[in-house]
Amino acid sequence: MREVQHVNWVNNAYLLFAAAPVYAEYLAQDEALARLLRARMAEIRVPLADQAFFAGLTEPVYVVAVAPNDSPSTVAVLPIVARVAAMNPLIDLRVLQEDEGIELLGKIVDDEGFLDSLPEMDLPLVVLFDRDRQYLTHWGPHPQTLDPYLDDWLNRHPDFEALVDDESAEGQAAYVELLEQLTHEVRLWFNSGLNHVCVAELRALFPSSTEDEDAGDESGDEPGDDEGYNDNGDENGDAGDEVERA
Repeated sequence: MREVQHVNWVNNAYLLFAAAPVYAEYLAQDEALARLLRARMAEIRVPLADQAFFAGLTEPVYVVAVAPNDSPSTVAVLPIVARVAAMNPLIDLRVLQEDEGIELLGKIVDDEGFLDSLPEMDLPLVVLFDRDRQYLTHWGPHPQTLDPYLDDWLNRHPDFEALVDDESAEGQAAYVELLEQLTHEVRLWFNSGLNHVCVAELRALFPSSTEDEDAGDESGDEPGDDEGYNDNGDENGDAGDEVERA
């Protein structure tokens, strides 16, 4: 169980958030992971209806992603979160490893129910705050529709979970091999439809005006539709460059 330090929410939450690493700084911490996340970013296509929603947000939303670098879900989900954040400068994304992220959340979240549950939450974890850095909601570690795929894979590889705690050279080599295989398969599952599911679930976390919701209903586009990309087949034009600069 993770230990979470409960502290009173203080006025320097603004400074604590601002000091946390942006996505580009997170990538700089691990070159191998950065290459994998960039490759994953290139696989993501976001329907125009969802692009319009995120680009149309008019109030700042501050996002903390706690993303361990050894999780297949981090590889699958974090680039989607970063892609979404790149669509609007009002979405301010900070990304931290497990220990640093849990410590930061313990200092800037003033919701006791969330903090009490935090030690048991699975990672990666995405936490949203409003313009005053007040806690809004959280999500993670991946869409629930991924769970049957994971359960089936774990049933077919019963040694995987035991190898996590195997400190022998042979055990660690076997674990790394299976982890790479699982990461590859998770990417395939996401590219077979779960990318859109993930975008839709993230979209549901963000506050929207009644006018925005009415416009979405009139357009007939549902979050996650396959239709509606720009002429290049890319989901976000120059957003990839914006992500790297974030």
